[in-house]
Amino acid sequence: MSRLEQPTPQPPRWADRLLEWFCAPHLLENVQGDLHEEFFYQVEQIGVQKAKFQYILEVLGFLKPFAIKRKPSPYPSSTTTFHPTMIRNYFNIAIRNLAKNRLYAALNIFGLTIGTLCCLYILLYVQDERSYDKHHTAAERLYRVTTELNFPDTKDPHRMSTCSPPIVPAMQAEFPEVESSTRVVDPAPFGVDRYLFKVGDKVFYQNTGYVVDSTFFETFDYHFLAGNPKKALNAPQSMVISEALAIKLFNTTDALNKTLKVTGQVEEETYRVTGVFNNSLGKSHLMPDFFTPMNSRGIGEYVRSDNSWAGNNFLFGYLKFKPGTDVQAFEAKLAAFIERNGGDQLRQMKMQKKLFLQPVRAIHTSAEDLAMSKGTSERFLNMLLLIAGFIQLVACINFMNLSTARSTRRAKEVGVRKAVGAGRSSLMGQFLSESMLMTLIAVGLAVPLVWLLLPLLNQITGASLSLQLTQDWSTWGIIVGLVLLTGVIAGSYPAFYLSSFNPLSIFRGMRDTKTSRGAINFRKVLVVSQFVISSVLIIGAVVIQRQLNYLLKEDMGFEKNQKVIFPIRAEGSRPQIGSFRNQLTALPEVNNVSGMTAYRGVLCPTIFQCTRKGKV
Repeated sequence: MSRLEQPTPQPPRWADRLLEWFCAPHLLENVQGDLHEEFFYQVEQIGVQKAKFQYILEVLGFLKPFAIKRKPSPYPSSTTTFHPTMIRNYFNIAIRNLAKNRLYAALNIFGLTIGTLCCLYILLYVQDERSYDKHHTAAERLYRVTTELNFPDTKDPHRMSTCSPPIVPAMQAEFPEVESSTRVVDPAPFGVDRYLFKVGDKVFYQNTGYVVDSTFFETFDYHFLAGNPKKALNAPQSMVISEALAIKLFNTTDALNKTLKVTGQVEEETYRVTGVFNNSLGKSHLMPDFFTPMNSRGIGEYVRSDNSWAGNNFLFGYLKFKPGTDVQAFEAKLAAFIERNGGDQLRQMKMQKKLFLQPVRAIHTSAEDLAMSKGTSERFLNMLLLIAGFIQLVACINFMNLSTARSTRRAKEVGVRKAVGAGRSSLMGQFLSESMLMTLIAVGLAVPLVWLLLPLLNQITGASLSLQLTQDWSTWGIIVGLVLLTGVIAGSYPAFYLSSFNPLSIFRGMRDTKTSRGAINFRKVLVVSQFVISSVLIIGAVVIQRQLNYLLKEDMGFEKNQKVIFPIRAEGSRPQIGSFRNQLTALPEVNNVSGMTAYRGVLCPTIFQCTRKGKV
């Protein structure tokens, strides 16, 4: 066994700590150095055990009045570690070291860049998903009325995010706590999933439009480019359209008071544009192409005449409470409210009904949301944050391993710095500054890479993220936080480890066996952890990919690419359905023709009344 591999005898630790405790700071380095030098000499002369006993006696014999802590240290205070001049010096030295060790720097920066790119996109995605409906005035006072139905022959309750037509207006009238309210109807479940628009020679289908109460824009905030939001939906046959739809229809956003013809809920109707809005204030679970008022014909007319308190739970009801309202206390009143107004109907239909309140800010991240928008679950977002943390942790572990693996090259540097008076805190500051510098470079490379890859990443995830550093200051908060957290985590262990070297052992060509052994064991833990985390992430990605392929390729019992759906919108066209069917059947390419009120993939709001779970 070579000398470098032999255990190096060390003085008793408790004796060293005792010396450090009572000895004056300005004398400690010289005194401890002399005692250590004498200890190593005695080891060779009289053996380890006797040398340790002699060392203890010398430490105890040094308990003299002049040596006890009385004088302030003549060396600079530890606060100079964070002096601007010292910080600048740290970064200058870090730049020189990186320029001198380019391959090492390139490997570390590359690993941190890839990890930061993935982590940053996930953080931006989670931030975007959690930003829905946060921009509304008094968003914390906005709630949606949800319903729970219980039938005698079923064990599990039927939860839905909708309610019956008369419930919300009655709440507005009976409870003084309600400041404003509105109802929203999505016509898609009624077979009106597309509208036919006509403006001059332009004829096209538009997908998403909601029928709402005239108080909708008093409850929710949208940025109006034209029109008065408080009066935009007062008149029948009025329409508020999005900026994109205005440009599509009229080639301009200046579309106020212009007319258009729409076929959808009823026969072709003429509407007047009373407002143009966009979503610049923020994202919402209510992001249609247009709004029409409830006092128009069609579905709105049916809603106004519907007095069903038990059934017909097809519309979305929203309440805006007055400041200081106890929402839980208000929710407790709803049982008596529904019994008072709809108890007879519920008993007649042999069902029970409960009403609940859901915060609007939590709708998009609620797993129970059944319609209106494609939301996500809070559990899924937390899982993504955990994955982002693991990815960044792997990058940090890779940095630690590379830094500690080349510790022998930095040992003499540490020894010289300590010999000329550098404290451990200043050395830690030096090594942390190097990790911070590399992290800053990595994040500086990751941000433009995220911006360049956003279209591809959005296509993969189905998101609509945008990186707007000049407008969204919260993104800067994420970037700065990522730099600080990654720099500290990645550089903490190398800083502690490298700054702990004993200068005497370094110059003697020996290392502290216990310290080296502990460092090696810790590096082994880091390598194993890195391997385990990477394996879990890779296996998880493969499993998810196979599940998605299974969902996309599984046989659904019919060939979806061989099916064509013809929506029949106008009432005048329905008497011709039989003739149209016969003409289609006569075509040699057509195998069969059928009709239905709702097709697969479209929510039917009344289907639960005629079928039960397990009996479809």
